[in-house]
Amino acid sequence: MGIEMKNKLRLVLGAGFAAGAYGIKQACKCKYAGGTLPATTYNNFPTTNPGQHNSSAAISLYGTACAAWDSLPDTPYYDANATNFTGSENWVAQPWCFVDPSCDSAIASSAFSGSGEYYSYETCGTLNCWAAANSPMSAGCPVDITGTGSGKVDKAGSCACLGGAYYNSTTSTLETFPTMASRVNTTSNLMYGTTCAAWDFVAGTPYIGSCPTSGKDFCHSDNSWCQTPWCYVDSSCPSAVQSDFSTDVYYSYNTWELNTNSVGRIRGIE
Repeated sequence: MGIEMKNKLRLVLGAGFAAGAYGIKQACKCKYAGGTLPATTYNNFPTTNPGQHNSSAAISLYGTACAAWDSLPDTPYYDANATNFTGSENWVAQPWCFVDPSCDSAIASSAFSGSGEYYSYETCGTLNCWAAANSPMSAGCPVDITGTGSGKVDKAGSCACLGGAYYNSTTSTLETFPTMASRVNTTSNLMYGTTCAAWDFVAGTPYIGSCPTSGKDFCHSDNSWCQTPWCYVDSSCPSAVQSDFSTDVYYSYNTWELNTNSVGRIRGIE
């Protein structure tokens, strides 16, 4: 077990977090957790323009775990100029994932209309703040779970996720993570840790081999780190833990407000 894995386990145990403690409705779990979005979904849909999004580099991971997918480069709705996260673009900063159609908060996907794919924000502990034709905006929007006025689920200041700056969609390395070069050669790893998500349960990331989709009890304290959200943060963040990938890289589980905030609970994990 590597240093980073040991640190992750220690931090999760210290936080008293046990994935699965929320009595999740089976239909509302992230249906593709630990795997990838079926190629038939992004190659054959939406019906009005089949394969419209299949050139997006991250499309096979899109919606597979609770994450603010629409804030990440190389996804269908990414907009580098989106900044109004406390207003009309609040939905961009909210986590969601694909769920079973029978989930009580399921909304039909517009990105893949006609595919039978549904998604949910509520499954990830937040609200649907995207006013779409097939789904009006939820009462309570815009969401500001941290109470910092950021409109995001990660904490502000030094504990904010270091997203964007560490993602470079045109190269195979992370600009400021030189020691990770040998590991970072996939879209999965380019996204790794750039926003709050259970990254170690995302296909293609460094520790996915230790977090198989079956055969493990993720409610057990030895394994709960697999499905606990985290992101890279500044070294001055009080809950920052040094990564074994680089002496200059730090991460935190504590910055994901929904881990402990009473406003919402993550239902998408096991």
